Amino acid sequence: MKILMVCEFYDPELEFQENLLVKYYRKHGHEVLVLTSTCTSVFEYYEGTRAVSSKESKFHDHGAEIVRLPFRFNFFNKLKSLKFVKKHLHAFMPDLIYVHDITLDFNVLIKYVRRFPKCKMIMDYHADYSNSGNNWLSLKVLHG
Repeated sequence: MKILMVCEFYDPELEFQENLLVKYYRKHGHEVLVLTSTCTSVFEYYEGTRAVSSKESKFHDHGAEIVRLPFRFNFFNKLKSLKFVKKHLHAFMPDLIYVHDITLDFNVLIKYVRRFPKCKMIMDYHADYSNSGNNWLSLKVLHG
């Protein structure tokens, strides 16, 4: 199975969920492509304090290809979209798309799934009311 993972941060030195999913997807023989941002420091990623690279780069982790993509836009470190998602999506032709968190790239991913209905898409989202319902935007818009 070909699995495309879309996430905003990936560090091969950490034991984040994405890293473990890549490790075990590969262990079970799946082909994996990860599309992530160019941000390499978790602290700078969470704080949104660093201007990230505007160049695409690639490396491998556990035999999976990790592609760092620049942001097409990043609005107050809340609304983000990666450049070139469509290009990589159509070149890879996944059977499963795994999305971590809400991304403004959903329109491209959903169009792909509608065009290729055998491809499934799943999403993991950690911003439920118990850990994100702490300001007007999250209380009224996200959880309203």
